[in-house]
Amino acid sequence: MFDARLLQTLLAVAEHKSFVRAAEALHATQPGVSQHIAKLETHFGVKLFTRGGGLVELTAAGAAILAHAHTVLASINRLEGEAEAWAQGYAGALHIGLSSAVLASDLPTVLRKFKQEHPQVRFEATVRSADELGPLLDLGVLDAMLTTLPSHKDEHLSHQIGAQRLGVAVPADHPLASRESAGIEEFFDEPFIVVPRNLHGELHDKLIARFHDAGRALHIAAQEVAFPSVLARVALGEGVGLVPARLGDHGSGAVIIPLDDGFILPIYYVTRGDLPNSAEHLLFNHLEATSCLAADRPRHERTPDETRQGPD
Repeated sequence: MFDARLLQTLLAVAEHKSFVRAAEALHATQPGVSQHIAKLETHFGVKLFTRGGGLVELTAAGAAILAHAHTVLASINRLEGEAEAWAQGYAGALHIGLSSAVLASDLPTVLRKFKQEHPQVRFEATVRSADELGPLLDLGVLDAMLTTLPSHKDEHLSHQIGAQRLGVAVPADHPLASRESAGIEEFFDEPFIVVPRNLHGELHDKLIARFHDAGRALHIAAQEVAFPSVLARVALGEGVGLVPARLGDHGSGAVIIPLDDGFILPIYYVTRGDLPNSAEHLLFNHLEATSCLAADRPRHERTPDETRQGPD
């Protein structure tokens, strides 16, 4: 039987580029680490590492096997977590990823209510930037993620479950900083810090279109993925930026002015269709019951239940 601990050793050596440092990280001996790698190389019939110049480097075959090792170990951890939850009397475990942007919405309240109504589910949450959550979902570390970035991967099921109002972040000493709301046209002369188009194409294009319709050109001063980073750069005087209206300034030296002309940020529930989880179904149903959902959805935004049932 294959020993999954060998994969842990593979990850450690690949990370530390040293058998000695990998042994220290694993609280093992260097000969023991060498034996594990030798067993793996014998099992797969390929060399996993090259040695020279004081560093240990992955071979092409080693890099390919390492990618699968991440998935295998994440699946094992997932299985052990669910088994532990059952052993502790829970009806399952649920690990959800939240992007920092959705924390500025009503979702934390909705999730707290879910936990109260479903005490039989062991609920865990991980908060990361939106672009960091996708790889965790791919590895099986997360059962689902709630993010402002839709996923267009074939293996992901993406469904809009809500939206939040956007505002313009401006420096605290900006002439409009004391306003309770504003229209986007009041910022036509400002340089903007924007989320990259490849991540938020719809929002990016809408902003450009509003400028274009007014015969103006959007001046993009910088691009940032995380909204807290947009706030930080606004506070430094690099420009203004679209952020969730309820994000808060967190003492950053920036103020958010809510927009009153229809700029919203969708919130998506994203999961994988190949990893069924009854607790995840409970959460999705809870979110669907507490959100306003569009009746007509594109194929990649079908619900998990709709997609798993297959075509009619």
